[in-house]
Amino acid sequence: MRTDQSYTVSAWVQLDRLPASDAVVVSQGGSRTSHFSLGYSSAGRWGIGVASADTDNPGAWAALSDAVAYPMEWTHLAGVYDAPAGKVRIYVGGQHVPSTDLGYVSTWNAEGPLQVGRGMSAGTVGATFPARSTTSASTRAR
Repeated sequence: MRTDQSYTVSAWVQLDRLPASDAVVVSQGGSRTSHFSLGYSSAGRWGIGVASADTDNPGAWAALSDAVAYPMEWTHLAGVYDAPAGKVRIYVGGQHVPSTDLGYVSTWNAEGPLQVGRGMSAGTVGATFPARSTTSASTRAR
């Protein structure tokens, strides 16, 4: 999937517990960092994070939802990058909160693998998602 063009990534998720740190459901890897990471933020909210470059310390931005995450509750997440509008958006349970839109213009295409249940930072895989199961993960380039 080209991460320098518009895309949508979505997944049904269920946390076993609320983790103390970020937990990634789906990410698109580069060689050093994930271009995007959809999942749980240590702020207790669902979100999508994006990186400005494939480096160990990229500038990173996150669009966090207003929806609080609860353990043992199935939740549908969708992260959208709208390249023409220069926006990243998060949808939780099909609901979009416009105030969470993030201004962002992608300047790189992540050529690494699509990761399910983990992300990458500084060349190291981590941010494992604590879940019993993830029913599906899908991406769609637009």
